[in-house]
Amino acid sequence: MFSSILTLVTFLSFTVGQNLVLIGGNLRDDNTQVWNKMVQLAGGQGVARIGIISVSNRNTIEGDRVIENFVRVYGAKAVGIPVSQFGANDPVVANLVKEQTGIFIVEDSEDKSWNFWNWVTSLVRPTDVSVEPPTGMVCYESASYKRQQLIDTLRPSGQDSLVLTAIRTVLNKGGMVAGNAAFMGKSAVILEGDSISALVSGTRFISFPRMSYSIRKDGGLALLNTDYVIESHLSEKGREVRLMRTLLESDVSRGLGVDENTALVVNNPLSLPVGQVITAPLAVTGVLYFDVSDIPTPSITNALYENVTFSFFTVDDIFDLTSGLGFSNVCWRSRLLDTSGRRPQSRRSLLRP
Repeated sequence: MFSSILTLVTFLSFTVGQNLVLIGGNLRDDNTQVWNKMVQLAGGQGVARIGIISVSNRNTIEGDRVIENFVRVYGAKAVGIPVSQFGANDPVVANLVKEQTGIFIVEDSEDKSWNFWNWVTSLVRPTDVSVEPPTGMVCYESASYKRQQLIDTLRPSGQDSLVLTAIRTVLNKGGMVAGNAAFMGKSAVILEGDSISALVSGTRFISFPRMSYSIRKDGGLALLNTDYVIESHLSEKGREVRLMRTLLESDVSRGLGVDENTALVVNNPLSLPVGQVITAPLAVTGVLYFDVSDIPTPSITNALYENVTFSFFTVDDIFDLTSGLGFSNVCWRSRLLDTSGRRPQSRRSLLRP
């Protein structure tokens, strides 16, 4: 009885307030659940006005795709809002952001114009993804320096620009803000590298992204005001271990990993966040929750991640990001996670009847 009442209260709290959509990467154009949910949270078809923000002087390929999907397929109004380094503190641009009922932040910014300094810095940029973006999807993975460029423009040195302040205003007015999950939080942001690099060499707390594995210690856009390190493309790219290693080295105990073509819709992200998983029809993807606070220190030295608490949430599952407790049909805990990053076959339920 108590569980039913608590579930009802949680559901009711999820239906009002600010709405942050954390996308796990490679969101397909035909994922009607996620696209329609974004439009609904921004006011509904024919009402929603969604600003597409890119760090550039003009709309990017990804930004154009997002606009086309919202307008042509999903019945929302959409406008591109390119934000250059100087435009991030332009009151005119900030006011345009405030006029929207929703915001979609794209990571694929345009490359800087050629000059000698930009040419020199391009030599140390990572070439960690294909230059040609995949078709039929958005929130695809761009070169990692673009993630850093996005955060440096909207929140340089951990201070909100006028545009980011305006995005918070949209949230506080009950609007919707969406984008790749990995740069939305206030804790460390992973820039590049894989789980093997994390195991062998550990993370690098630097802003320069040419290392084999690096993170931005200053954090992301801080639109989720709770201490979580957040990953995208989690299962598809085997990033469970690099997420755990980053948690251990950044002194943040909890992490979230969102699978591709999946979204975690967070209600009240700036106060008491409650999340719900939205996936494609018949999908088996979801969101993995980690807590590494119980890992013994000797295990960390030996890269043996014992006593890791984790839960897996899938379609329509709801959980409280403040406590980590969920109301789920599929929710597991393990005391040992294989360091290969594979989820264990043996699990026991967190929930009690």
